[in-house]
Amino acid sequence: MTDDATPPECRRLLGELRSLRERSGHSLAALAAVTPYSKSSWGRYLSGAQPVPRAAVVALCQVAGERPARLLALWELADAEWSGRGSYTVQGRTGTPGAPAAPPETGITAEPVARPSRRRGSWWLLVAGAVLAVVAGAGAGVKALAERAPLAAASEPDAGPWRQDGPLVHGCTGPGCDGLAPGALGCDRADAVVTLAEHRTEEGRRVQVRYGRDCRALWARASGLRAGDRFALRLPGAPVRTAGPVGEEEAAGYLATLMTGVSGPGAAAGATACLLPVHGPEECAPVR
Repeated sequence: MTDDATPPECRRLLGELRSLRERSGHSLAALAAVTPYSKSSWGRYLSGAQPVPRAAVVALCQVAGERPARLLALWELADAEWSGRGSYTVQGRTGTPGAPAAPPETGITAEPVARPSRRRGSWWLLVAGAVLAVVAGAGAGVKALAERAPLAAASEPDAGPWRQDGPLVHGCTGPGCDGLAPGALGCDRADAVVTLAEHRTEEGRRVQVRYGRDCRALWARASGLRAGDRFALRLPGAPVRTAGPVGEEEAAGYLATLMTGVSGPGAAAGATACLLPVHGPEECAPVR
């Protein structure tokens, strides 16, 4: 499909996704290694050869540390064109206009992804600005669109900066989660996560060992970091999962390492989440 034949809403989304991928420093192969989508699928999505699934947008944002509300608003506009709700229909792989696109190739089993809810809620106030900005830029109306919980409430200190009500993709369990991002797989849902160990430093840094019950996987999560800090999850017999060094903008939020799959919470014995500050000795939170 040529750029001239691609609706402007789709071109804008694809341009943003390509830029985000470049900023993340991930090649297509690297994206395939930490998300449920294959290298060839990412190639088709980012080239415009195949419509981009909503879950893939969120997965890329998670990998790049980008809050997804703005890109999801752009995706809504593009999806209206791709799905035929706009003035344009995508040619399917058979070449028939309007034919449904082939499902994405993934390395793991996936269940159908539910369409986002349109119900009203307090989250709307948090993303209204992002949605209105897209409406003004694209010259089109957008109905109530929301990232489900873009920011953690003050009464939920263990919630991340954003999360979904349900998993984006189901099928990552135990060793199948090795090296994948917890947010991209829905493993970090607040109602399905247990903190097994935690350590706070005098400077306000915090690091935790997190266990996802649904995914049976461990990862380290940190907050209150300074630019240049790193942190890691260590488990005997498993690869060390290190994240960082942290940039200035990233330091303000919650950050996570990639996951290590385990057989259950008992297998987390000996796991340690460690802060590796840019200045000073490392400090750790061991699971006892």
